[in-house]
Amino acid sequence: MIQLTWWHLVRHWRLNLAVWLCLTLALVLAATQSGYTDAIAARELSQTWDAAAPSQRSVLVTGPRDPFTDKLYASLQEKLGSLLMDRMVIRHAAIISDPPDPADSTKAFKRLDVFSFDLLSQTVRVIEGKLPDAVNLVRVPEPWRPPPIEAVIGVRAAAQSGLRVGDQLIASGKYHRLNIVGIVEPNDPRADIWGEDLSAFETISNTPSLIIDSYSMQSYYPQRPIFLHEVSWRITLNPQRITIGNVDTLRSDLVNIQTQSATVRAVTHTGLVQILDDYLARLSRLRIALFLLTAQTLMFVLYTLTMLASFVVNRSHVELTTLSGRGASVWQITRLFALENLILAMIAMSACPALAIGVMRLWSDTSSIMLSNNAWMLAGVVAVLGWLTLVAPVFVAARRTKSESHLAYAQPPQPSQIQKRYLDLYLLAFGALLFWQLNQANSFVTNRLGNTLVADPILMIGPSLLLVGVAMVFLRLLPFLLRLVAWLAQNLQGATFSQSLLHLARDPVQSSQVVLLVSLTTGMILFTQTLENHLATSPETMGRYLADALRTNALALVLFSVMVFFMTHLFAMQERANEFGILRSMGLAFRQWLTWLMIEGMLVLFLGLMAGVVVGLGLSNIMIPYLSQALTGWQLGRTIEQATVNWSVVVQSYGLLIAVYGLALILLWLVLVRTRDHWTIHSKNE
Repeated sequence: MIQLTWWHLVRHWRLNLAVWLCLTLALVLAATQSGYTDAIAARELSQTWDAAAPSQRSVLVTGPRDPFTDKLYASLQEKLGSLLMDRMVIRHAAIISDPPDPADSTKAFKRLDVFSFDLLSQTVRVIEGKLPDAVNLVRVPEPWRPPPIEAVIGVRAAAQSGLRVGDQLIASGKYHRLNIVGIVEPNDPRADIWGEDLSAFETISNTPSLIIDSYSMQSYYPQRPIFLHEVSWRITLNPQRITIGNVDTLRSDLVNIQTQSATVRAVTHTGLVQILDDYLARLSRLRIALFLLTAQTLMFVLYTLTMLASFVVNRSHVELTTLSGRGASVWQITRLFALENLILAMIAMSACPALAIGVMRLWSDTSSIMLSNNAWMLAGVVAVLGWLTLVAPVFVAARRTKSESHLAYAQPPQPSQIQKRYLDLYLLAFGALLFWQLNQANSFVTNRLGNTLVADPILMIGPSLLLVGVAMVFLRLLPFLLRLVAWLAQNLQGATFSQSLLHLARDPVQSSQVVLLVSLTTGMILFTQTLENHLATSPETMGRYLADALRTNALALVLFSVMVFFMTHLFAMQERANEFGILRSMGLAFRQWLTWLMIEGMLVLFLGLMAGVVVGLGLSNIMIPYLSQALTGWQLGRTIEQATVNWSVVVQSYGLLIAVYGLALILLWLVLVRTRDHWTIHSKNE
């Protein structure tokens, strides 16, 4: 089995290479689609954090001294884990100042605010003098009061109060004596550790603030505290460790910390809960928009792989009939091709990580981005669906008998299974039903879980299914339309144009597949351009990032579509070798045949573009108003009643798209010219 699989892989290496390329690109699209969500959310989280005030993004725990124990801090450490960066213990005492020396009335203060910080040496710099030393209570000449205590004062407080190094302040009936030994200022006044509270460095209401050593604040003499003080903790978090994966957990932990501290008479102040609530609300809206984009992309990818699967079956006609004629069962034949496609899928999965990370780095302009597990899971799901898409047509073909297989191969092209079984009509009816339900609900957002919007995925993809159904039903009318145009053009000089039309009308299956491929591509381009046009005016960065993601996704779809467009025409030309041989024997020149093929390619491209405009306009006018309801107050800022198409941008995009498809046709021309000798020999054999 392995040897036969390897032989078939090598024999059809060009087709298998095309299948591998498309499958790899599909996996990259799936992985980067989820990566867009993670990258946009990470950027928004970083900017949300930077825009928040230091007092909001830090945690302040206040209260009496009793709750501030190691047990409470251990609980905080357990909940915050590696997110906890620093804790600064702040102690504050308010004491009554003694009357000043009559000779110096400028230092008449009614009260003194005394602070201590356990991280003082790490958070301030000395402007003059030195930092305060801890009080020494070993030798005290006066047993009724402690010795003088060293203190420092802020630069601003010194300028406001007139105090300087060497001054002494007396308070509490000459019980407290504070010697100023230095002038300091914060290393970074905007640092989270201060929480925008610089009252320890200022003079407020003629009350200067002094800073002493933390040990001096906690000392007792002889059996009572030297300073009766209050305690608070300023806790800061490490923003580098806060990710979209732990935002929900962090919010829950902060709420639990607030509840737990209240049970021990402490109060936790933080603006992070509200900040994270707002962020999660914006993130849920982003996921709604990108889920819609992912669903549409997945439908496009599966349809393209279905086209390639039909080529695999057609090119393997000889192998299928030979194996069936020699007694191979349906499962044996299917297992052979399943193993072959599994090998291609595994190679595609192995190449996907490097390519996906490369695409994301180009888009996000950073070298440290990593795709999450969700991205790889989505890529794995697409790999499985792609593998099933490639195997299912083989199973259907293997169930035919040898005579049925020869008859199907020899008879004129028949309508596709989708049309024969009326699947396109069922899809149209199902899409119409979903669209009706969406109109009844007036929104695809079904409910809320807290601040998270929950959308119904079935309602979201309903309009897309409806428009795809309309496009597929249009393909039923395509042969009649082509015959009508051919009849009208039969009197034109030269038969090339009319013969091309007649050939497309006689063999509508393959051309309709390409028309649908091009129409889906151009429809998606128009939809993304219109949505991007609305997002470009968003004042919020997440909206602009989403617009960039839409643009990148559209470029990837164009690359995907053009590659399949080229391979479809190339394989179709190879399948028409017998037809060329007959026409060559009747006197048709090789250049005339090439012109015939190019005209067919341009006709298919033109029909696909026209159908794509209809699909794109319908998708934009249906989906963007509903998207704007979910994104109101965020990207779009208002509810859009009707989508506005920027036709100048769309025409430019379509011009580039036509140019790229034209390059594919030119490349096809060059390939056929290069292999002219092969075609000539084949025609002689005919």
